[in-house]
Amino acid sequence: MDKPKSNKNNSIDVDVLLGKIDYRTQPDPKAAATSKAAVRSHWQQAVKLNKQRQRSYLWAAAASLMLVSSIIFLNLNQQPVALDSEFLAAVEGISGQAQWQHNDGSWKKLQFNDSIKANTRIRTAHQSYLTLHLADQSEIRIAANSEFMAQANLIELKYGQLYHDTDDALIAAPLTILTDQGSVQHIGTRYLVSSEQGEVKVAVRSGKVKITSAVDDQSDQILENNQMASIKTNTPAEINTISAYDELWDWTFTAQAKFDLNNRSLYDFVNWYARQTGLNIEWQNLESASKRVRLQGNINNMSPEQAIKTVFYSTQYDYVIEAGLLQISQQKQ
Repeated sequence: MDKPKSNKNNSIDVDVLLGKIDYRTQPDPKAAATSKAAVRSHWQQAVKLNKQRQRSYLWAAAASLMLVSSIIFLNLNQQPVALDSEFLAAVEGISGQAQWQHNDGSWKKLQFNDSIKANTRIRTAHQSYLTLHLADQSEIRIAANSEFMAQANLIELKYGQLYHDTDDALIAAPLTILTDQGSVQHIGTRYLVSSEQGEVKVAVRSGKVKITSAVDDQSDQILENNQMASIKTNTPAEINTISAYDELWDWTFTAQAKFDLNNRSLYDFVNWYARQTGLNIEWQNLESASKRVRLQGNINNMSPEQAIKTVFYSTQYDYVIEAGLLQISQQKQ
C-alpha cells in the first residue's frame, strides 16, 4: 500500500491511518493532564483557603480603615493550611484492570484519577498497566501481574515490576522500594525494579540507585546508568551491563501515560519517543522541517514499534533504528 501524502497544511491524522494498517488502539477517554491536576489540587487547597481569607480581610478593611494594619499583619503571619498527609499519588493512566485495597478492606476497582493514600495495596491483572503521578511530580509505572503496598516514601513490592521516573520532579522526594532481597533507593534517576520467583532485578536507565541487601543491611551498593543487578537469596548481587534500549524496558512504553499527538509536531514526537525508548537521534539536518509537520489522533496502548510505524506512515519522512540510534531521513521521490 502506498503511503498517503499529507495535506497542504502538513497535518497528519493518525486515526484515519489506523484503518489502513493492522493495529487498532483503544480510545483514551481522558487526558493525562487531568490526573496531574488532581495531584496539584492537594497542594492548591492551602492557596485557595488563604485567598478566601484574604478576601474576607479586604471587605473588613473597606468597612473600617482603622483595621487595615492589623488585618495585613494577621494575613502575613497566617500559618499554611495543613494538607492531607495521607495522600501519596493519583492514577494518571490505566490500561486493562487494576484493583486497590485500603487498610485490609475489600478489593475495589481502581479508576483513572483515583487518589492513592498510605496503607493501600494495589495489584494489576494480566496484560494490564498502571501509571501513578506522585506528589513530587515523579512518575511510577506498574507492569502487568504486579502487586505492591504503598506507604509514605515506601513501596513494598510483593511481586511484578515497577519503573520510577524522577526526571520531571523539581525536587524528587525520598522513596524506598522494598523487596524480599533488599531495598532500592533512587539518587535522581529512571530505574526499574523486578521481583519474580525469588529473584530481584534492578536496572538503571539513567542516574544512580542505592541497593541495600536484606542479608547485610550494612553493605550498600551503588548502581549507575546502564547497569543491572540480579539478586538472589543468600548470594552476592551479580552486576551486568544493560543498554537504555534493551527489551527489558519495552513494557514501560505501553504502561506510560499517553502522549497526545493532536497538533503536536513530528519533531515533538521523535524527541519524546527517543527518550521513552532510550534511543539517540540522528536528524540529518531535518529538525526544522519536522517541526512543520503537525499530527492528529492517538497511539494509545501501542508497542514502541507500532507507535513509530503509525506516526511515520503518512509523513514524507522515513526512519531506521539501529544499535540504539534513531535515524531520520526524507523519502526519496
